[in-house]
Amino acid sequence: MRLSFLGLILVLFLSSSCTPRTAANSQMVGSGARRLRCPEGAVDSSEVSRIAIEYGRELEEEHRLFLYNSWITFDGDIKKVRIDFTSQASIELCEAREVLFDVVEGYLNRLQGNAIVRNYFRDSPITAKDIDIHITYQSFFNKYADPGYISYIILEDGWSYFYTAELDEAYTDIWMQKVEPYSKTRQFVTFRREAEEPFIDKKKQPRKTALSEERFFIDS
Repeated sequence: MRLSFLGLILVLFLSSSCTPRTAANSQMVGSGARRLRCPEGAVDSSEVSRIAIEYGRELEEEHRLFLYNSWITFDGDIKKVRIDFTSQASIELCEAREVLFDVVEGYLNRLQGNAIVRNYFRDSPITAKDIDIHITYQSFFNKYADPGYISYIILEDGWSYFYTAELDEAYTDIWMQKVEPYSKTRQFVTFRREAEEPFIDKKKQPRKTALSEERFFIDS
């Protein structure tokens, strides 16, 4: 079953969560034992939600990522935007870096390019430390056939985390992981794509073949 079908029946919530405040003019949000106070004139999350959904649809086509959830945390200004994806793809580390690069840079460009959203952030420009990305690869093949493939891609506080499906193996103590600053992830992908650029046009050219397009017919 395509996850795009499941996406039609899932409801995407982009909720605004707040840190505790003691301001006199505040409204109560949340439920349960812990209740949080939000100041009046809180951040309008609609523009962030629109960006998350619209670019999420592009990533579905490009990287087979399916937007699962997203939210913002704020305290006067936006402190963090988090976006979660799921996927049934099977990818290795090099491709995982490229996926994270496209997701992060795509959202940063759109958030920074939106004047309404940009004004909600305390600092400008918006950087990778301002957004968290979680991507979970749920493929049956990854989990049971070849756990060497990536299972989780995480960006948190400007750091990139890549975990293989072996992390979920109950009978192994070898957790395959790669942790690096996002700046290194960005550098790796940039250098890799620059190195591949001279060969892109060659790949588009028709391959040479020993067979000629000319055909000869002999009348019988």
